[in-house]
Amino acid sequence: YSVVLEDPPHNGIFCARLRYASLGWVGVGRSDSGMVGSEPTIYKPEDGSGSVLKYSISNRNEAGIIPMAQQTLLSSSFSQTATTTTMEYVKLLKEYGSPELEIVNGVNSFVYGVGSSNTFGYHFARGGFTLNLALVPTSSPTMKPTNSPTKAPSNAPTDGPTATPPAPSPRPTAGSPSTTPTKAPTNDPTRNPTNAPSKS
Repeated sequence: YSVVLEDPPHNGIFCARLRYASLGWVGVGRSDSGMVGSEPTIYKPEDGSGSVLKYSISNRNEAGIIPMAQQTLLSSSFSQTATTTTMEYVKLLKEYGSPELEIVNGVNSFVYGVGSSNTFGYHFARGGFTLNLALVPTSSPTMKPTNSPTKAPSNAPTDGPTATPPAPSPRPTAGSPSTTPTKAPTNDPTRNPTNAPSKS
């Protein structure tokens, strides 16, 4: 089974599957008082190509098992193999404008019955069980907001590109020595020393 709630949870749907390891009619549904007073959904393979309908049970004989006036199943299906009978259906948790038993967010009682053949009649086996739907959330979970900024995706590579070091500058080359003297020598005789005695 599964339960899908609306958001907000004014209603929802109940999805059920009953698999019987034999061939025969099958039924399952809500009840707060046992088989009498229950509201099962029953698959009757003998009804032409088969039918899946909602029933109400007012007493234990077959005359007290009658189809409901409102057939409001949202969907249904059935199948049989050589050894297995399967029925599936989807219904509202709470039927609008109907006194049908509601499937509540909590503990729900169900009854089931199966036949020894495809011909509908007294059950071959029956029983009851409960489903605790108290843990089903009453609203869709919301994501907790975060103040952390979301980092935008980047197409850049993880490792940054490695810069190519510049080529070393060539050492300066010493210029060729100049053969030209800074000052040209002079032959001016006035600049030559003299050994002549000075006049007294």
